Amino acid sequence: MRRKAVLAAGVALGILCLVLAGMQAGSPLLYSPASDARARDHVNPLALRTAAQDKSSRYVPLVADIIQTPGSLVFNIKLKDFASASQDLQEYRNSLRNLDTLVIQMDMTESELAEFKRAGQENYRILAELLNGTERWDELRTLEVRFRESGDTGMVTSITYEGETLKRKMQDLYRDYLEQDDVILSTGERFEIDTASYEASTVDFREIVNGISSEMEGGGEEIAGLDESTISLEVSPGRVSYGDTVRMEGRVEDVVDGSPGEVVLFIDSAKKVTLRSGQDGYFSYGHLVERDRAGTHTVFVVRDGSLFSTLESFTVDAVPSELLLGPPRVLDGKVLCQGTLSAGTRPVRAAPVEIAADGKRLATVQTGDDGTFTAEVRMAPGAYRLRAEFQGEGFPLLRSESEPYEVVVPVPPPASGEEEGFTVDPLSLLVVCGFLCLSGIGGFYYLRHRKHRIRLPRAATPVPESPPGETPVSAGEQAPAPQVPAELAPGSGLPPTATDGLEGPWPHLFRRLRSAVSKAASLRYPHSLTPRELCALCGDARIREFVCRFASGYEKVVYAGMRLRREEEECMVQAYRTVLGVLEGEDH
Repeated sequence: MRRKAVLAAGVALGILCLVLAGMQAGSPLLYSPASDARARDHVNPLALRTAAQDKSSRYVPLVADIIQTPGSLVFNIKLKDFASASQDLQEYRNSLRNLDTLVIQMDMTESELAEFKRAGQENYRILAELLNGTERWDELRTLEVRFRESGDTGMVTSITYEGETLKRKMQDLYRDYLEQDDVILSTGERFEIDTASYEASTVDFREIVNGISSEMEGGGEEIAGLDESTISLEVSPGRVSYGDTVRMEGRVEDVVDGSPGEVVLFIDSAKKVTLRSGQDGYFSYGHLVERDRAGTHTVFVVRDGSLFSTLESFTVDAVPSELLLGPPRVLDGKVLCQGTLSAGTRPVRAAPVEIAADGKRLATVQTGDDGTFTAEVRMAPGAYRLRAEFQGEGFPLLRSESEPYEVVVPVPPPASGEEEGFTVDPLSLLVVCGFLCLSGIGGFYYLRHRKHRIRLPRAATPVPESPPGETPVSAGEQAPAPQVPAELAPGSGLPPTATDGLEGPWPHLFRRLRSAVSKAASLRYPHSLTPRELCALCGDARIREFVCRFASGYEKVVYAGMRLRREEEECMVQAYRTVLGVLEGEDH
């Protein structure tokens, strides 16, 4: 019984260990230098430095791609290999996306990393426009030759105007590209990245712009030679910013019989609107500056597809934007974010605002007509550093971001019917159930086969049957004085040393009997067995009756100190001889 209790306790302890291990199967990592470095209540400078160096070594190649890719891209544009340039531009975009979606902790402050990302995104916009503009310039040169040969002066003038627009746009792009040099080159020096390729891209960019300007010299004379008296055009004011209105007014001089005519207004060589002039030939249009890039924009008017006005321009200045985010509210696992985006006193409408947590973008929403925005973001339980960001792409506005907020999303309460305060991950539950089933099956078979059974030898001496009417002795009961069977009748005689008590042969016979039975049951330590335990060990073996008969007499003699009759002593001796004859053979 004591052994079974110990075995049961061991099995229970093993199942408990398996359950605890299974509960951690979903997230086994409890401690690491990276998590230690970010822990608020446990700052380990050594772990912080190790984590920073590890992340820096992982992400420096990505930063190197962002710095070095523009070199080959601009060089391919200069060679007019637009297919290779498009491929380089796509790779550059992918690198920026990887940088934007990953949470990076490098040897840079948060503001430095944000500035590097902004410079990279601005360079992508500039290089994309450079590629498209250079391709369009090649097309214009081909079209100009064709229309000059056909004598279509109207189309030649239109192409010349568009070329002039492209020239000014390229000049603005080059100035914008130079403004990113300080951020890109300083980041390259910080991480010891070779910046020679990026510096070469600046030289190639300048050669592309100068080449377009030199090719436009002849076109400028043609523009200057137009009949300015046909259509007049004035643009005011000359410099504007977001939310301002540019007035574009003019007059068609050759109105016949006061009949109004239609003119087409072009901004940056793209058709903007068709205007109908009045009885006096006057026309006007107010252009609201919203989705206009910062820089110089060209304006001209065409009538009947052949009469052109003079080429005018206006400049849009980039101004700062202000992004305000109210305190986020946590409702049922969702975070409600509300704020406003403005440029000075003017609200910025239809602008994309990103909601980011710990540097990872969660959602993008658009502002309304009043510049406000509302976003409802579902987030997993945990602590986050939340903020709103406006990149300024497509607007004459500088990038801005809101003040960060510390947001804690609590663990949702258990659903109805579930035990309060206890949530189970399905994967962990499956692992635990699997461990419990395997442990139960293994324990069952172990306990079943652990029972000691006595296997009788094949050539053993037949076991005599019990005399008729005699009841077998069960384990733990005191056997009555048995009747001696015929085959064990007196006459065999006792050992010559047969006396009473501990000085007689009974202890020796019991030890010999215990050794034989234990060997048959494969017991390793049989010396602690009592007579009754030896009787119970036989189980349902055929020798159990004789072992119990000897054990009963042995207890009377040794433990109770009784004096047995001669018949009882002979019966014990015959039982002893029978058991050893069965287990060890007749020659024992």
